[in-house]
Amino acid sequence: MKMNIRIFRQNIIFLGFTAIVLGAMLPVVSANNYIFLMLIYAALVFLSLFYISTAGILFFILSARIILDSFPQVAYPKLLFGFSMLEYFTLGLMVFMVVYLLVNNGLELDAISKSMCFVLATMVITTFYHLNFSDFIAVGSLWIYFTISYIFFKFLLRDVRQQNILYLIVITSLCPLLNLFWAIAGGSGSMHSGFARYSASFLHVHHLSNYLFFAIPALLYLLLQESKSIIKYIYIILLILFHYGIFMAGYRTVWIATGFFWIFYILVISKKKLAGVLIACCIMLFFWKNREALLITRFMHLKLILEDPTQLLNLENYEYNGLLSGRIGFWKTAIENYLSSNILSKFFGTGIHSTSKLNLTYMHNEYISALTETGIAGLAALLLWIISAIKTTLQRLTYSREYGLIVLGTFLSLLVIAAGTMPFRDAIVMNYISIYFAALYNYQNDTVESVRDKKTDSHTKLNI
Repeated sequence: MKMNIRIFRQNIIFLGFTAIVLGAMLPVVSANNYIFLMLIYAALVFLSLFYISTAGILFFILSARIILDSFPQVAYPKLLFGFSMLEYFTLGLMVFMVVYLLVNNGLELDAISKSMCFVLATMVITTFYHLNFSDFIAVGSLWIYFTISYIFFKFLLRDVRQQNILYLIVITSLCPLLNLFWAIAGGSGSMHSGFARYSASFLHVHHLSNYLFFAIPALLYLLLQESKSIIKYIYIILLILFHYGIFMAGYRTVWIATGFFWIFYILVISKKKLAGVLIACCIMLFFWKNREALLITRFMHLKLILEDPTQLLNLENYEYNGLLSGRIGFWKTAIENYLSSNILSKFFGTGIHSTSKLNLTYMHNEYISALTETGIAGLAALLLWIISAIKTTLQRLTYSREYGLIVLGTFLSLLVIAAGTMPFRDAIVMNYISIYFAALYNYQNDTVESVRDKKTDSHTKLNI
């Protein structure tokens, strides 16, 4: 009875503060003030003081981040000391994570987090070598957050059932999906490379696309585990809607990530490969009605490249190749600058953000960026982290092969698009990949608990 009262009290407090945060959206939009930020911090304090369920904390963190991202006119302008509201939120959240880990003795390093520390170490070394501390604050602080968030989510969600974690990912992802459909209904898309793409109320299409992309692995696994037909149909409909949303957002690197994920699923995960093919066909049929406006214009650049592959060899004119948006030119300039540097710079790099200053835009390639900005040491540390993450995931397949492979497919998809963008400098990606890895660890707990329950039931029956 006492336990039920405690759980009821926790849920009431959690729902109350969630309602306050959601209600804070209106005054934030109407007046640029600190109300929303203060409410978030107050809620985080109360979440820790009243020991709200860890699943509730996860829901709150994801919801608060999505709401802030969906109001860029409020979240992104610079405020006190040159930081935006979103940056203050991230900083406050990082402090909360550290305090939470210290209070609960949860600050433990594993192979993945140790390798992440190596990446950070190379950034620190190149920062002191080039004395570009301001650039380290911009980039290195993101990796500090990445490392802390991974350790935090792994500890926070250690007792949360894996399916509950995935439910929360899907539920919170419905907000940006509905936001997108509202924008499509209102025709508020922007023209890009000959087609309309929709960022809804988000600052850029890559923010929206990332939220939609990370819902797909969760939905897929929930679909595969579901036994009720009606629930399966709901998951299939949601999968189609999320894919349609990704398509309409028009961010091509996430298109590639989604395509790679499904190829990996069909070839590696699914024993019933026909299921994956049918889902893909449903998605294509959904687009067929508007094929002229949607498909042809979006893939026009690919058609031109296939007709004349020599376009890829043009390295001088950055905008000549519309499909890659000048990326090859950026990479060529950065590599030439790196090769012309001294020996120490080849080992420690030309400095964080040096490629951005050189090309007046970010590198659009995690691997080349690691090599040129932090040198051979930085690229080696990044590859070590990638290998550690893949190796750890493969080791966890003992507990659940299906979910482990879905996580692996998601991570490999990010590695693929890392050749054309910078997913590991994006806080949204950092949050979700950390959560997916954390859920993977919980399989051992679920398996042990399941075995213990079976033994208890057997023992009870024998006694009876």
